[in-house]
Amino acid sequence: MATEAKLASITHKGKDGKEVRVSVRQIENGWIISTTSEYKDSKGQWQYESKEEYSKENPLDPKMMNIDIIKQALGKK
Repeated sequence: MATEAKLASITHKGKDGKEVRVSVRQIENGWIISTTSEYKDSKGQWQYESKEEYSKENPLDPKMMNIDIIKQALGKK
């Protein structure tokens, strides 16, 4: 039996112009957390960073909101 894929995301833009997006998608045995950052460096060149992590639970689910993962992804921890 296939599970229904779900996608949710949050985006934060800091005063320094750095934009961070955290999105999650469900896989068969958990969730994939994708974090993408984009910003201009000191020379005015655009920089992009991406990473993916596994989680047993959806960190963006309001019932289980994993604030630590989100704070870390947004660079606030």
